[in-house]
Amino acid sequence: MTNSAEDKQPPEGIESDNEAGGSSKQNAQPIKTVRADQVASYFALALSIAALAVSLFEVASIRRQQATSVWPYLVVSQSYSPDGFSLYLENKGIGPALVSDINGSLGGETIADVDKAFADLLGDDAFGYEVYRLTGSASLVISSGERVEMFGFGWEERTRRLIKIWGDGPKMSACYCSVYGAWWTADNSAKSTTAGESCKGREAFGTVNS
Repeated sequence: MTNSAEDKQPPEGIESDNEAGGSSKQNAQPIKTVRADQVASYFALALSIAALAVSLFEVASIRRQQATSVWPYLVVSQSYSPDGFSLYLENKGIGPALVSDINGSLGGETIADVDKAFADLLGDDAFGYEVYRLTGSASLVISSGERVEMFGFGWEERTRRLIKIWGDGPKMSACYCSVYGAWWTADNSAKSTTAGESCKGREAFGTVNS
Protein backbone atom coordinates (compact mmCIF):
# COMPACT_ATOMS: atom_id res chain seq x y z
CA MET A 1 0.00 0.00 0.00
CA THR A 2 1.51 3.29 -1.11
CA ASN A 3 1.35 6.34 1.19
CA SER A 4 0.52 9.57 -0.54
CA ALA A 5 2.18 12.94 0.22
CA GLU A 6 -0.93 14.02 2.07
CA ASP A 7 -0.57 11.03 4.42
CA LYS A 8 2.94 12.33 5.41
CA GLN A 9 1.65 15.74 6.54
CA PRO A 10 1.55 16.14 10.37
CA PRO A 11 -1.78 16.70 12.02
CA GLU A 12 -3.15 20.21 12.08
CA GLY A 13 -1.49 22.45 14.74
CA ILE A 14 1.74 20.46 14.91
CA GLU A 15 4.79 21.76 13.08
CA SER A 16 7.04 19.45 11.28
CA ASP A 17 10.62 19.04 12.41
CA ASN A 18 11.88 21.06 9.48
CA GLU A 19 9.45 23.92 10.14
CA ALA A 20 10.24 24.00 13.85
CA GLY A 21 13.96 24.04 13.21
CA GLY A 22 13.66 26.86 10.73
CA SER A 23 11.53 28.92 13.11
CA SER A 24 14.07 28.51 15.96
CA LYS A 25 16.90 29.64 13.73
CA GLN A 26 14.93 32.72 12.70
CA ASN A 27 14.08 33.73 16.33
CA ALA A 28 17.57 33.20 17.76
CA GLN A 29 19.29 36.49 18.87
CA PRO A 30 23.01 37.03 18.17
CA ILE A 31 25.18 36.82 21.29
CA LYS A 32 26.92 40.13 22.08
CA THR A 33 30.57 39.82 22.97
CA VAL A 34 32.95 42.41 24.49
CA ARG A 35 36.18 42.61 22.63
CA ALA A 36 39.48 42.87 24.42
CA ASP A 37 40.18 46.29 22.94
CA GLN A 38 36.94 47.63 24.46
CA VAL A 39 37.89 46.30 27.89
CA ALA A 40 41.28 47.98 27.55
CA SER A 41 39.62 51.29 26.60
CA TYR A 42 37.32 51.22 29.63
CA PHE A 43 40.22 50.36 31.90
CA ALA A 44 42.33 53.20 30.48
CA LEU A 45 39.45 55.66 30.99
CA ALA A 46 39.06 54.59 34.62
CA LEU A 47 42.79 55.04 35.19
CA SER A 48 42.68 58.52 33.62
CA ILE A 49 39.82 59.59 35.91
CA ALA A 50 41.66 58.25 38.96
CA ALA A 51 44.86 60.03 37.94
CA LEU A 52 42.94 63.31 37.49
CA ALA A 53 41.39 62.99 40.94
CA VAL A 54 44.81 62.36 42.50
CA SER A 55 46.27 65.37 40.66
CA LEU A 56 43.49 67.66 41.86
CA PHE A 57 43.97 66.47 45.43
CA GLU A 58 47.74 67.07 45.21
CA VAL A 59 47.23 70.57 43.80
CA ALA A 60 44.79 71.43 46.59
CA SER A 61 47.21 70.04 49.17
CA ILE A 62 50.10 72.07 47.74
CA ARG A 63 48.00 75.25 47.77
CA ARG A 64 47.10 74.65 51.43
CA GLN A 65 50.76 74.17 52.28
CA GLN A 66 51.71 77.35 50.42
CA ALA A 67 48.97 79.33 52.17
CA THR A 68 50.14 78.02 55.54
CA SER A 69 53.75 78.95 54.76
CA VAL A 70 52.79 82.64 54.39
CA TRP A 71 50.18 82.83 57.15
CA PRO A 72 50.12 86.26 58.88
CA TYR A 73 48.91 86.73 62.44
CA LEU A 74 48.34 90.29 63.63
CA VAL A 75 48.07 91.16 67.31
CA VAL A 76 46.84 94.50 68.66
CA SER A 77 48.66 95.66 71.76
CA GLN A 78 49.09 98.87 73.74
CA SER A 79 51.94 100.18 75.83
CA TYR A 80 52.28 102.71 78.64
CA SER A 81 55.94 103.63 79.04
CA PRO A 82 57.96 106.50 80.54
CA ASP A 83 57.97 108.00 77.04
CA GLY A 84 54.21 107.94 76.53
CA PHE A 85 51.37 105.81 75.18
CA SER A 86 51.44 103.63 72.03
CA LEU A 87 48.97 101.38 70.23
CA TYR A 88 50.67 98.73 68.07
CA LEU A 89 50.00 96.18 65.37
CA GLU A 90 52.45 93.29 65.51
CA ASN A 91 52.73 90.44 63.02
CA LYS A 92 53.50 87.23 64.89
CA GLY A 93 52.82 85.05 61.85
CA ILE A 94 55.21 83.73 59.21
CA GLY A 95 53.99 85.75 56.24
CA PRO A 96 53.27 89.41 55.41
CA ALA A 97 49.96 90.97 56.50
CA LEU A 98 48.24 93.29 54.02
CA VAL A 99 46.19 95.68 56.14
CA SER A 100 43.03 96.91 54.44
CA ASP A 101 41.57 99.18 57.09
CA ILE A 102 41.45 99.86 60.80
CA ASN A 103 38.56 100.70 63.10
CA GLY A 104 39.00 102.54 66.37
CA SER A 105 36.63 103.27 69.23
CA LEU A 106 36.78 105.12 72.50
CA GLY A 107 34.21 104.65 75.22
CA GLY A 108 32.13 102.52 72.87
CA GLU A 109 31.97 105.24 70.20
CA THR A 110 33.61 104.75 66.80
CA ILE A 111 36.45 107.17 66.13
CA ALA A 112 35.97 108.61 62.66
CA ASP A 113 37.77 111.88 63.42
CA VAL A 114 40.60 111.83 65.96
CA ASP A 115 40.66 115.60 66.53
CA LYS A 116 36.92 115.70 67.17
CA ALA A 117 37.11 112.75 69.55
CA PHE A 118 39.77 114.49 71.62
CA ALA A 119 37.87 117.79 71.51
CA ASP A 120 34.79 116.05 72.87
CA LEU A 121 36.83 114.63 75.74
CA LEU A 122 39.15 117.52 76.57
CA GLY A 123 37.30 120.62 75.44
CA ASP A 124 39.68 123.60 75.32
CA ASP A 125 42.61 121.35 76.28
CA ALA A 126 42.21 119.24 73.12
CA PHE A 127 45.33 118.66 71.05
CA GLY A 128 45.89 117.68 67.44
CA TYR A 129 48.38 115.89 65.24
CA GLU A 130 51.17 118.15 66.47
CA VAL A 131 51.06 116.04 69.63
CA TYR A 132 49.87 112.58 68.65
CA ARG A 133 51.27 110.16 66.06
CA LEU A 134 48.97 108.32 63.66
CA THR A 135 49.79 105.73 60.99
CA GLY A 136 47.31 105.36 58.14
CA SER A 137 46.16 101.91 57.11
CA ALA A 138 46.07 102.51 53.34
CA SER A 139 48.38 100.01 51.56
CA LEU A 140 50.03 99.07 54.85
CA VAL A 141 52.07 95.85 54.73
CA ILE A 142 53.45 94.45 57.97
CA SER A 143 56.20 91.86 57.58
CA SER A 144 56.61 88.80 59.75
CA GLY A 145 58.04 89.82 63.13
CA GLU A 146 57.45 93.52 62.49
CA ARG A 147 55.66 95.82 64.94
CA VAL A 148 54.13 99.09 63.75
CA GLU A 149 52.92 101.91 65.97
CA MET A 150 49.46 102.85 64.76
CA PHE A 151 48.76 105.56 67.32
CA GLY A 152 50.70 107.20 70.13
CA PHE A 153 51.75 110.33 71.95
CA GLY A 154 54.27 111.53 74.51
CA TRP A 155 53.53 112.69 78.01
CA GLU A 156 52.48 116.21 78.80
CA GLU A 157 49.77 117.78 80.91
CA ARG A 158 47.01 117.34 78.31
CA THR A 159 47.87 113.76 77.41
CA ARG A 160 48.03 112.75 81.08
CA ARG A 161 44.59 114.23 81.54
CA LEU A 162 43.35 112.26 78.51
CA ILE A 163 44.63 109.02 80.04
CA LYS A 164 42.63 109.70 83.21
CA ILE A 165 39.47 110.40 81.20
CA TRP A 166 39.45 107.52 78.70
CA GLY A 167 39.54 104.65 81.18
CA ASP A 168 40.72 101.47 79.41
CA GLY A 169 41.90 103.47 76.45
CA PRO A 170 41.12 103.16 72.74
CA LYS A 171 40.03 99.90 71.15
CA MET A 172 41.27 98.99 67.70
CA SER A 173 40.46 96.29 65.16
CA ALA A 174 42.47 95.73 62.00
CA CYS A 175 41.21 93.88 58.93
CA TYR A 176 44.00 92.24 56.94
CA CYS A 177 44.71 89.45 54.50
CA SER A 178 47.49 87.14 53.35
CA VAL A 179 49.04 87.18 49.87
CA TYR A 180 46.57 84.40 48.97
CA GLY A 181 43.53 86.53 49.85
CA ALA A 182 42.49 84.89 53.15
CA TRP A 183 41.01 87.52 55.49
CA TRP A 184 41.22 88.00 59.25
CA THR A 185 40.40 90.67 61.81
CA ALA A 186 42.62 91.39 64.82
CA ASP A 187 40.83 93.02 67.75
CA ASN A 188 42.25 94.17 71.08
CA SER A 189 38.81 94.65 72.62
CA ALA A 190 38.14 90.91 72.25
CA LYS A 191 41.85 90.03 72.38
CA SER A 192 41.38 87.71 69.43
CA THR A 193 41.92 87.20 65.71
CA THR A 194 39.01 85.89 63.64
CA ALA A 195 38.70 84.77 60.03
CA GLY A 196 36.39 86.59 57.61
CA GLU A 197 35.55 87.07 53.94
CA SER A 198 36.72 90.65 53.34
CA CYS A 199 36.86 94.13 54.84
CA LYS A 200 34.05 95.58 52.71
CA GLY A 201 31.64 97.85 54.48
CA ARG A 202 34.04 98.80 57.27
CA GLU A 203 34.68 102.42 58.14
CA ALA A 204 38.28 103.61 58.11
CA PHE A 205 39.83 104.82 61.34
CA GLY A 206 42.07 107.82 61.68
CA THR A 207 40.67 110.79 59.80
CA VAL A 208 42.64 113.87 60.74
CA ASN A 209 41.46 117.43 60.22
CA SER A 210 44.13 119.58 58.62
